[in-house]
Amino acid sequence: MTETNAIYAFLEPHLFSGFLLMMRLVGAFLFLPAVSGGGRSQIPMRVMFLTFLTVFFYSALGMPAMEPPASAFVAGPMFIREFLLGATLGFFIRMLFAIAEGVGLMAGTSMALGFGNVVDPLTGEQSPAIANLLSLGAALLFVALGGHRELVMGLMANLQLFPLGERTSVGFDLETLKAIGQGFFAASIKLAAPVLIVTSLINVGLGLMARAAPQVNIFAVGFALLLLGGILVLDTTVLGLKELFEDRIDTLSTDMNSGLREIH
Repeated sequence: MTETNAIYAFLEPHLFSGFLLMMRLVGAFLFLPAVSGGGRSQIPMRVMFLTFLTVFFYSALGMPAMEPPASAFVAGPMFIREFLLGATLGFFIRMLFAIAEGVGLMAGTSMALGFGNVVDPLTGEQSPAIANLLSLGAALLFVALGGHRELVMGLMANLQLFPLGERTSVGFDLETLKAIGQGFFAASIKLAAPVLIVTSLINVGLGLMARAAPQVNIFAVGFALLLLGGILVLDTTVLGLKELFEDRIDTLSTDMNSGLREIH
């Protein structure tokens, strides 16, 4: 019995630190499509993946042991703080994929594919076809350009800047949040601009045609022209998305921590 108590006394600080680390990782990966999945991936696989990451990061940090607090009223805010700090990082990463989704939504609507939403049988949510295509491409680009490595490096830097178990609150300041929001809308409109311009010109031409020849079925002709015109310039949008990801991923590990501040 004494040997069992000694083993538990040795493991208890490591288990508490490990759970704190897991809460930060859960918050960070909660926003990533490949892990959050929205029902696309099985829960046991997600738990195994996060457990592996916890062991990996905990070993890389040198297995920092921490004495657990005596009261749950003290431990609870510590777990919440770690989760919110990780969710802040996950939100920053998620904005990259949100740009691709926003571009797909605007491009699909302008190409007369606004009604082409399909219901995902696993999530029950509406998913635009073009947005799904660009989101999948964004996920592939993220991995192909080394975004997963930058993400791991950024998480390690975050754990060193803001160690586990601190009592201070950490988050983005107001100026950083405004810059993130403005960058999201500006990038989405810029990338979708080729499709928007071409489809707008086609709509103007269809309007003039409707005035000149009212007997022509504009809806039948217009749908084909909008779809064809959008597809012809969609490659420009995809190339722009690739360039955006190349620029953002190169400095991702630094940018994801640069705007974090202690909140007093």
